[in-house]
Amino acid sequence: MKTHQKHIAFLYKRFCGKHAKHEKGFVLVLTLMMISLLSVLAITSFELVISTIRITNNHKNYLETLYTADAGVEHTLCVLSKVSWTGFAWTDLAFQTLGLDAIDASPNSPDWSYNIVSKQWQMTNNQLGDSYTVIMTMYVSAPRNNKFHLESTGTVLSFTKTIVADIGNIPNPQITLWMEKEM
Repeated sequence: MKTHQKHIAFLYKRFCGKHAKHEKGFVLVLTLMMISLLSVLAITSFELVISTIRITNNHKNYLETLYTADAGVEHTLCVLSKVSWTGFAWTDLAFQTLGLDAIDASPNSPDWSYNIVSKQWQMTNNQLGDSYTVIMTMYVSAPRNNKFHLESTGTVLSFTKTIVADIGNIPNPQITLWMEKEM
């Protein structure tokens, strides 16, 4: 048994002696390669997480802006539902005298104004931190197809989104068209 152990010891010394000179620092090089690889993986993972957070925040802001613009459409629909439509004639003068500023008059309500040149009602609401601006024009066509056309632009931070909507079915105002406006 001792002979066998001596033989193994001899082979080990011979093998290690031959190759030991060529393998100095191999473990150090292998360790440095593994650290480099793990560093690249960590940096890539970190950049991926940061990119995902940015995308998520942008999507959140986009949706918040879209909902803010939609709030302008809903606000206008609510105001139009309070108008007395009795005897309303689809003329520029009737549109001008709708009196939206009087209907929506309260300390917390935005101010409606009529622009005589462009024949549009306009309102801006920025009391919620975010803001929306609504521009409403009147379209007169066939007696049953008369409608009000809205462009409601919501703004949140540096994001803006515009919704185009048509409101018809007067005297019971209803949204007949709702779509996002591409910019």
